[in-house]
Amino acid sequence: MAVDVKTVMQGELTMESADERRPSALEICLAAREFELELFWKRALFFWGFIASAFIGFASTYPDQPVIAIAISCFGAVCSFCWTLANRGSKYWYESWETKAKRAGKEVVKDLFEREEKENLDGLWHAKRFSVSRIAIALSEYTCLLWLVILSYQVLEYFGYRTIARESEGVMIAVLLLGAVLYIGLIFGFARGKTKKLEDES
Repeated sequence: MAVDVKTVMQGELTMESADERRPSALEICLAAREFELELFWKRALFFWGFIASAFIGFASTYPDQPVIAIAISCFGAVCSFCWTLANRGSKYWYESWETKAKRAGKEVVKDLFEREEKENLDGLWHAKRFSVSRIAIALSEYTCLLWLVILSYQVLEYFGYRTIARESEGVMIAVLLLGAVLYIGLIFGFARGKTKKLEDES
């Protein structure tokens, strides 16, 4: 029997007939986890729509309309901050259901959860065990930091520090390039997925 994920999430799982098999706890947990993963990417698309619109709006208003450009940058920064919080929240909930699934099925499929598959190192473009959700979180936080840099530069210009802003352009470009390289290194180092073992309940 296919588990109705929305019904599970609302806590209203019932048997439609006496002959229908009641889903196991493992099936419910896996269905709820799948539902949370689906929401993770839907939320990402939702926030990207706002952030992309903010980038387009900023590009079309700067520098002719500085106040509007600053307002749009504030909006983009807030959207990016909300996006990174939503990513972390989504990751918490699907990992929570994943943990419940491990506990519910540890006697049935224990080896599947605990066995760590080796990476295939054949060829240059071989697969790597990276966490896609961690990469999404890293990207959302980088977007937030980028908006803050853009906003800071605009504020300096607007309040009469145009000379300082112009003179510091070379430094800012160097910082942005170095920051991007360092951030890529952090993502490569810390975005790898980890295999979690089942916790003993004894």
